Amino acid sequence: MSKTTIAVLTQAHDPTADHLVSLIAKRGISVSRFDTSEFPFRLTLEAHCALEMGWSGQIHNVQDTLCLQEIKSIWYRRPTHYSLNEQLPDPYRHFADGEASKGFGGILRSLDCLWISHPDMLRAASYKPVQLQCARTLGWKIPRTLITNDPAAFLQFYETCQGKVICKTLNNGFIAVGGDAYHAIYTSVVPPELLHYAENIRHTAHLFQELIPKKIELRVTVMGTTVFAVAIFSQASERTRIDWRKYYPDLRYCIYALPETITQQCLALVRHFHLVYGTIDLILTPGGEYVFLELNPGGQYLWLEQQTGLPMTDTLIDLLIAGKDAEVYG
Repeated sequence: MSKTTIAVLTQAHDPTADHLVSLIAKRGISVSRFDTSEFPFRLTLEAHCALEMGWSGQIHNVQDTLCLQEIKSIWYRRPTHYSLNEQLPDPYRHFADGEASKGFGGILRSLDCLWISHPDMLRAASYKPVQLQCARTLGWKIPRTLITNDPAAFLQFYETCQGKVICKTLNNGFIAVGGDAYHAIYTSVVPPELLHYAENIRHTAHLFQELIPKKIELRVTVMGTTVFAVAIFSQASERTRIDWRKYYPDLRYCIYALPETITQQCLALVRHFHLVYGTIDLILTPGGEYVFLELNPGGQYLWLEQQTGLPMTDTLIDLLIAGKDAEVYG
């Protein structure tokens, strides 16, 4: 059977996915969108495996039916976790969660299609210590970095960096505070008065880096073998100098021409983690050096397309339509 359908796996509220799904449909291509949080109460899985053809069957909810054998590619965007019966005792709910993960998740992983990007590769690429080590071996300049829960080690690092130290999160930058509310944690400079509270570092791992001078910041988006670079003029506002995510209205952007060596390093980094898509944050220093900060394997791109006119969504759709025939690693 010819594979003809693109699957988009994401949460219910996702404007970027809304935009992409709309443009795919305008091209006359079959597209199906769903979220793992719909399983098992609003999403039904039926999958059969036979010697003659492997897995076949369908996933369906009240809006759509997706035939497994027709899936040509999957955009693994930002799905949410399975919705399990909260009235079950904890041991049974944990058991049901494991069965959903290995059953539903296992069926998806068994499909012979293009992933952008595969969830196991996304997970492996999300570790910032691994990213920094990989970037270093690929020839990137990286900030001097300390990961520790030892107050003495932090204080020594702070002295070595002459007090020019930032702190950033290792996992995600959000703390849930109840319901749909959350507290955002941005990259911040460590002020001298916080040294008095260094003992609190013992509670978990912390990521500290030397503060790198910035001329501009760069957001590089890799889609297959295509590299889009955008300059972010973060230093024009005090609110965005340390972390440009703090206040988007103050930001200006322009399309940026990367040197070929940096372009190839970006491609090599994404290729190392077996990703088809990734966003990379860089600093261009006043002295003209490019410094690697981090890789976000599922980073946002749509607001940059809207600001610059770069054909990012169309490039992503072309990859999804091509499926496993797409040139993704060059």
